[in-house]
Amino acid sequence: MRRRAHRHTGLRTLIIVIIIAAAVMAVLFGVFNIHHVEVSGNEQFTAEQIQKDLMDSRLTHNTLYLGWKYRNAQAQNEVPYLDSVQVKILSPSSVRINVTEKPLVGTIQYSSQYACFDDEGIVLKLLDSQPEDMPLVTGIMMDSPELYQKLAMDNTALRKNMLDLCGILSDSELDVKTVNFDDNLNITLYIGNIEAELGQAEYLSEKIANLVSLYEKVKNQKGTLNMTAFTGSDEPITFEEETESETEGETDITSLQNYDTYFQVYDSNGVLHNDARVVNGAVVDSAGNAISGCSLNEDGNVVDAYQNVITLNLPTESNQTETSASAGGNDTLGTSSVTGQTSETAAETQASQETTADSSAQQDTAAQNETSDSSTLTAGSGVMAFDSNGTLHYDARIVNGQVVDSSGNVISGCTVTEDGNIKDAYWNIIDPSTGANLNGQ
Repeated sequence: MRRRAHRHTGLRTLIIVIIIAAAVMAVLFGVFNIHHVEVSGNEQFTAEQIQKDLMDSRLTHNTLYLGWKYRNAQAQNEVPYLDSVQVKILSPSSVRINVTEKPLVGTIQYSSQYACFDDEGIVLKLLDSQPEDMPLVTGIMMDSPELYQKLAMDNTALRKNMLDLCGILSDSELDVKTVNFDDNLNITLYIGNIEAELGQAEYLSEKIANLVSLYEKVKNQKGTLNMTAFTGSDEPITFEEETESETEGETDITSLQNYDTYFQVYDSNGVLHNDARVVNGAVVDSAGNAISGCSLNEDGNVVDAYQNVITLNLPTESNQTETSASAGGNDTLGTSSVTGQTSETAAETQASQETTADSSAQQDTAAQNETSDSSTLTAGSGVMAFDSNGTLHYDARIVNGQVVDSSGNVISGCTVTEDGNIKDAYWNIIDPSTGANLNGQ
């Protein structure tokens, strides 16, 4: 009998404990339920995104639990873009979350998206438009970027050089808009109207430190700083200033508004765009998106990511006067020596270029004569091909073994292959019936 009474007493006690625990939990989750959140320390990520990622469960909506979880100010895996998180309880229903974000050091365009990455190469943001507060890196080949994953790049040396440089630039005072790597991993920075050629990724810290002071001396000018030989000692650093118009009939790039004719260009990812055009001095596709790696040179023509020059034949100012062929001279920067091209050297260079042009023209004529001996061929409405001057023709066709335009004029630098295809001046092999580029690029 006593045993049965004791059993009933124990059961009643357990029930009472459970009821009390449930009541306590109800009070805790009722009174300490978060209704108000303040987020501070954020600049690159919104307060709404940070709150959503940190408070992603029912438990994290409890004041006491959230304060306990981030008691050591350490970020969790659900917020890889944060270095630290600290929660301060303001009241039973309100908290203040102070965060430290990981710095974004650069961005790369892939298709229509911009991948923003940190100093470890991890993609922390994917944007539809180019951000203005970090440099755009061009000349990089990579696979499709994924959020919170490392940039998919096969070239480990290029990755290291890029991350080292972008990390140094993020700590400097330079407002670099574009960082370009060429095929040999030579680096060029674009800062305002200044083009800084750094060369190989050696002595980067020294080069950037000196560039900061040198830029202050030339920032109100337009030209090129050559730091390719600089190692921190007394190697020469040259600055070649550009005038507004170096040659007669030069087109002022900044005055370009629109050029609606479409042409072909390669972007920095190796993608061929058939709908490129110039809008407000920028190379864009038919949707108005900027094509990475493409720019306008001083002659007003387009240079794509593979350094192909597409001549636009834009009109020049009728009232433009003849100016000196000199680029305005070279300036000495600091204690570094400067070398410049004299007028005699310029004349010799011009004569050499004219001789080379005559030789190329003779070679083109010989190639055309040789091709004209082949069997008679006739093409249809025409395809796209580059001539030896870099002009893109949209009406190229084969007539009597020669590549001509719609008016029957021979297109220089273009020949007919043994297979009956067109080989243009840039060694593109084009199917004359479909216009397809058979190089596989």
